[in-house]
Amino acid sequence: MENLIKWIGIIIGMAIASFAFTGCDDDDKQPTLTELDKLPPLTFTGENTFGCLIDSVAFTTSIVYSVYQNDFLLTIGGRIQSDLQNNTDMTVSMVTRSTVNSGDTFLLNVEGVEDGSSWGSYTTINDDTVCGRETNDVNTGRLAIEHIDKENFIISGTFNFIACTQDCDTVRITDGRFDLRYTP
Repeated sequence: MENLIKWIGIIIGMAIASFAFTGCDDDDKQPTLTELDKLPPLTFTGENTFGCLIDSVAFTTSIVYSVYQNDFLLTIGGRIQSDLQNNTDMTVSMVTRSTVNSGDTFLLNVEGVEDGSSWGSYTTINDDTVCGRETNDVNTGRLAIEHIDKENFIISGTFNFIACTQDCDTVRITDGRFDLRYTP
């Protein structure tokens, strides 16, 4: 009987030890976020959110701007400033020279001063190197205005485009979304 109690004690001790070494790991509880999961949700309440994927890597920022002048010229963008960990300023922006209403979609192609022109750009500044990339006739995109509240100055929508220049790598901006309070 004494041996039986000894063996039961050993078995219980081994069971407790195995649970201690194979117990739940906090890493197992945290889902792995995809780059798309890191983007802000598309909302329509003026949350001042802006995000997109740049060559499949999440770009989110709280430095945002939106100006809609004279019910005609719309500028939307987001910027990440360089700091000690990131030595590169990055800016994503879109401009359209049109009246904007909910449900409108604009082709982002060539920068221009004429009515109806719309374009997208991606600029990086790293040390002394400035790389400004823009949409063009071949590398285009779209800006979709999902919601605009002209009384409360809120604009929300989605965007994507390809931006290039001869001197810098071409970038693909995808899954873009914004929910901004704009300056009239």
